[in-house]
Amino acid sequence: MTKGWVALHRKTMESLVWTDPVLYRFWSLCLMVANHKANPKYIFNGLPAPIDAGQFITGREVLTELYNKGLKKKDKISESTAWRLLKKLENMEMLNIKSTTKYSVISITNWNMYQGFEQQSEQQLNNKPTTSEQQTDTNNNVNNNNNKKNVLGTNRDINNKYQNACDMYRRAYPEKPINEFIAQSIAAWINDFNGHEEIVSYAIEQAGQNAASTPKYFETILKAWEKLGITSIEQARAHTERFEAKRDQELAEKLKMQQQDLQAYEESQKPIPKVTLHNWLTQEDEV
Repeated sequence: MTKGWVALHRKTMESLVWTDPVLYRFWSLCLMVANHKANPKYIFNGLPAPIDAGQFITGREVLTELYNKGLKKKDKISESTAWRLLKKLENMEMLNIKSTTKYSVISITNWNMYQGFEQQSEQQLNNKPTTSEQQTDTNNNVNNNNNKKNVLGTNRDINNKYQNACDMYRRAYPEKPINEFIAQSIAAWINDFNGHEEIVSYAIEQAGQNAASTPKYFETILKAWEKLGITSIEQARAHTERFEAKRDQELAEKLKMQQQDLQAYEESQKPIPKVTLHNWLTQEDEV
């Protein structure tokens, strides 16, 4: 697994995967563990399991362990998160999953076309997208006629299909139009939440109300909700209410402490009252 290499196109930096460090690491892991050539004699758990180039056999536990290797505890993911990331990549048509009761066979989309270096023709090298451009450019996919199409739809398609979420974005960020990457992000998150557009719309609304300087802040909210296992608008609203109540309480306590500190400081700055000293000794005592 530690030998050899895979190709990575510079256009990765323009993809949706690039904007999500966790997803990018997970996608890179999938590329690196995939078999570079077919292995008809592959054995998994003592049973024959022939695999093709660009495939790998794994389970949630193994894939999670590989992802978490070398990471700090706060950066590690759970098995359920690993599975959600796999499904997300499948929804983006970057791989497909075939599961059994004991393991899953993961197939990287168009592996031979973009990682089959020995079979690349001169025309592919000079005129076509090279190596893993399709795999890493999540905004485009190559159809059977080699014409590019958007994986999640064009900007116009997404605006028409998810009008409520896009309208909410425009209200939240009137000075920042929906570009291709924002549109793709909205569509991808709606897919991640099983088509619940209202959850994504609500996250965008919350981001706007909190005066977030960057429109991508709604993704931060959605990532937190996804990690908490939120799957409905009711759960999202309930969590937001609890979060805001806790925030307001912490703010009130902080303000109270600041006022107490200020009072203590003001007391410390008051002048010390003068004390008159009396001579209690009589003349006889002095003698």
